[in-house]
Amino acid sequence: FGPGGVQIDAVTFGPQAAGVSEGRLPDGAAAMVRFPTTATPEESNYLPLTNVVINEVLTHSDPPLEDAIELLNQTADSAHLGGWYLSDARNTPRKFRIPEGTVLDPGEFIVFYEHAFNSDPTDPLSFALSSAKGDSLWLSEADAAGNLTGYRSSVKFGPAERGVSFGRHPTSVGVDFTALSRRTFGVDDPD
Repeated sequence: FGPGGVQIDAVTFGPQAAGVSEGRLPDGAAAMVRFPTTATPEESNYLPLTNVVINEVLTHSDPPLEDAIELLNQTADSAHLGGWYLSDARNTPRKFRIPEGTVLDPGEFIVFYEHAFNSDPTDPLSFALSSAKGDSLWLSEADAAGNLTGYRSSVKFGPAERGVSFGRHPTSVGVDFTALSRRTFGVDDPD
């Protein structure tokens, strides 16, 4: 309610499942959605991406290596990534915009190197991955106009040894994002 008792917004809801939050997706939309795995009190609402994942990240590189982010389409359908975003900051998801026309076919990988996502270190939308402290990385789906849809994926990783990448590794209880015994993406000399 605003001054004078005028209603600004209202939400009606019924019985809720234990541990499952409800909210608007994307933020501010009219529709209410359940978030069984992504409760985000005091943060932007989101649901996990189900088609594309952050598959591998290299953060501690010396020439000829370059920091890199690899995405994987893990479905049987093509994924149109043009206009989606990569970021190292949960609260600033619109940093590196994936070029228009980028499509990942089923099972296909794509690698983005630091010269693309950190092209101008003085630009607040450029970013570098921290090898000394570890970091997090966010992939956010966006529509053609650049509006976030509310679907995203993220990974967190610790400090890295020189030339050691982090990647998805299946376990008996899901997937861990851990240091790998060898790099498995791209090339060591992007030029």
